Amino acid sequence: MTKLSFQEFEEMIKMVFKCHISDIDPQLKALENMSIQWYQGLGKVLVHKYPESLRSFSSTDGIIQHYVSIKYTNNGRLTYGDNDDHHYGDDD
Repeated sequence: MTKLSFQEFEEMIKMVFKCHISDIDPQLKALENMSIQWYQGLGKVLVHKYPESLRSFSSTDGIIQHYVSIKYTNNGRLTYGDNDDHHYGDDD
């Protein structure tokens, strides 16, 4: 299996449902106010701790980063976080 490029990943996430994380659970609203550095640190920790189920996609200039949690089920599932606007996406 070949690795997705950043451009292929961005094309794929255009097809998933997106919402703010606080729409999922109002108690998560505080996460929307966290700094970009906080999210970058969290992403690095999670990728290191869960390498088998987390992937990172970065633009070639490094400005845009997406961290993806892959949950394998019978029908597949993709969950991702977008650092730019604190969106959560899910294809389920």
